[in-house]
Amino acid sequence: MSFFDRMIERFEIVGRARTLSVLRQQSDRTLVDLGFSPELVRTGIKAWPWRVEDQLSGSDTAIAPGFAGVMAVDHTAVANVGQIEVMRTGKAANSKLETAA
Repeated sequence: MSFFDRMIERFEIVGRARTLSVLRQQSDRTLVDLGFSPELVRTGIKAWPWRVEDQLSGSDTAIAPGFAGVMAVDHTAVANVGQIEVMRTGKAANSKLETAA
């Protein structure tokens, strides 16, 4: 292992220790909401990456289910909101809405 490789490894360990310090300040509920296992966080650095195994291989919606609806925005409905604003006021709120109208 080269000097450069050892330095990178040390930086990774320091980064994990700092991350662990922040995670240990969070409540169990917050850790679960963020996709971390409170038990693994309590175990320490040796349990890194502290995530539940099924979430590592899952989709983004498994990690953050609340964002699934945000990602499925109907862009037609968003454009219609811009058109309604133009009809109500006679002008677009910004130049992007003018091109959508």
